[in-house]
Amino acid sequence: MAYVSSKIPNLINGISSQPDDLRLFSQGSEQINAFSSVVEGLKKRPPTEYVAKISSSTGFDNAFLHTINRDTSERYVVTITNGAMTVHDIDGTAKTVVAPNGLSYLATTNPRSDIVATTVADHTFIVNKSITAIKSTTQSASRPFEALYSVTQGVASTEYNIVIDGSTYSTTTTDTSSTYQAEAIVDSLVTAIGSLSGFTITDLGTDIYISKATDFTISAHDGYGSQASQVIKGGANAFEDLPAHAVNNMVVEIKGSPDNAFDNYFVKYVSD
Repeated sequence: MAYVSSKIPNLINGISSQPDDLRLFSQGSEQINAFSSVVEGLKKRPPTEYVAKISSSTGFDNAFLHTINRDTSERYVVTITNGAMTVHDIDGTAKTVVAPNGLSYLATTNPRSDIVATTVADHTFIVNKSITAIKSTTQSASRPFEALYSVTQGVASTEYNIVIDGSTYSTTTTDTSSTYQAEAIVDSLVTAIGSLSGFTITDLGTDIYISKATDFTISAHDGYGSQASQVIKGGANAFEDLPAHAVNNMVVEIKGSPDNAFDNYFVKYVSD
């Protein structure tokens, strides 16, 4: 058997069950209570640190736990048991839980399996899978058929068109900057449309709101490869596609990925 010696640069790639001749020099066959880090190299495994005891109750044996990591100064642990909830900060200090409608929705003998939660920005959504969801009997007021035309980019010497129920309404900008500002384009298109029977046309600055009691067709075209304007009617692929302006209570469906039929949701514009 020949004696072989070589330098080991570091041990940052953990362990490997491959034969010695295939294993990297930075890998080992066994690693106990150690942590491999590209930045810090091989170091001792960080220990579990006792911070605080949040409850002595045996009911916590089957509790659901959820961590809210809002930022470096606001971190909380939410604990849900059968019909009850507690919230502690990361240091174990209890916080006041206010529930105007009670916590009966959280009633379940198996919260660890039945309760799920997710945090989005400043809101945490909690679902009890043991309760069957039902549709509310309260319905919002009916809406007309409505659309939003938006100038997404003002381009000089370019034609902008709105086609409503087969009729085209146009305006063309010039090299003068005042004509290819979004507000000026919208003003010119509103003038070109004029008064349409049965339609409500509202100038929103850089957008035009169009509505009618019965359904209608609408599209947008422009001389910039149809990249300088858009129309949203009924829905949009992404929330980011929505313009900054609309009329109060206008509802739009966000369709999400076309390959996923379960990511659709509705948003409502609130003027305040």
